[in-house]
Amino acid sequence: MNYASVIVTYNRKKYLLKALESILNQEEPPTRVIIVDNASTDGTDELMSSNYKNNPIVKYHRLKTNGGGAMGFYQGLKLVVKEDVDWISVADDDAFYDRSFFKVMDEATGKHPEIKAFTGTVYHGDNEIETLHRRWITNWHLMTEKEVPVSEYDHNYLFDQFTFVGVVLKKELVQQIGFPRKEFFIWYDDSEYSIRVRKQTEIMNIINAKIYHQNVVSNGEWHWTPTWKEYYGIRNRIQIIKKYASPRILGYVYLVYLYVRKMVANTVKGERKGYRKFMYQVINDGFHDGLHNQLGKNDKYLPGMKIKRDNED
Repeated sequence: MNYASVIVTYNRKKYLLKALESILNQEEPPTRVIIVDNASTDGTDELMSSNYKNNPIVKYHRLKTNGGGAMGFYQGLKLVVKEDVDWISVADDDAFYDRSFFKVMDEATGKHPEIKAFTGTVYHGDNEIETLHRRWITNWHLMTEKEVPVSEYDHNYLFDQFTFVGVVLKKELVQQIGFPRKEFFIWYDDSEYSIRVRKQTEIMNIINAKIYHQNVVSNGEWHWTPTWKEYYGIRNRIQIIKKYASPRILGYVYLVYLYVRKMVANTVKGERKGYRKFMYQVINDGFHDGLHNQLGKNDKYLPGMKIKRDNED
């Protein structure tokens, strides 16, 4: 399999080292690995210089500022299409490929030459499948979605939306549809991109191509905590609905429903206690900016921001 890999990283050099080695040690090794560094401040540049400076396979590209994961994937795919390869893989720095991943992918691409997009199965630390990375679109008029359940993982299956964890794309497909929307900053850039992919080709998940995700997200019980990323999730999802919902008027009606539902949920859910004021602001800002196409990095919602508890409860 003639392929190149893209890894986007930010301040996780220990993860990056493991992710990179998981690609370099593949049974079917890559032609090129492109590392896009979102201006890390943890010594990632020194690590790359000391460990991989003389490695002809690894190319390290450091951005001047942190443009978010969306900018990282935009730059990574823009660089990798210049390589003399047939396939491109994409993942974050906390995703570690099983040693046979690309060998299994090679077999799958050979069996299904009509398909131009494949993904592997994502596991977290205790060997459970993370279902959120592969989703079906349940209503193409409203762009609603649901996760592919674990019960489907006894066979290879077709689906509609992926995250950028273990994605393998035909290079000609990337050249055809372009690059991720860098102005999304973070969250839903992969969802929007996979919609463009899906309009051109089926997408198949290969169950025996395994990739392990360090950023553990359990499929069972979980405890919600607020994060600055919520704003980008709301804003960017609205952008997707605005662009792809059909007819357009139906999309706007659904957005009204979505806004009311989120505000009501924030009012009644016990888990929001102490953070309701913050989340009211997030919802209002996200909807306003998404509807008015105010994209890019928002200085009100940045990595590392401290979220102040309120006393309204």
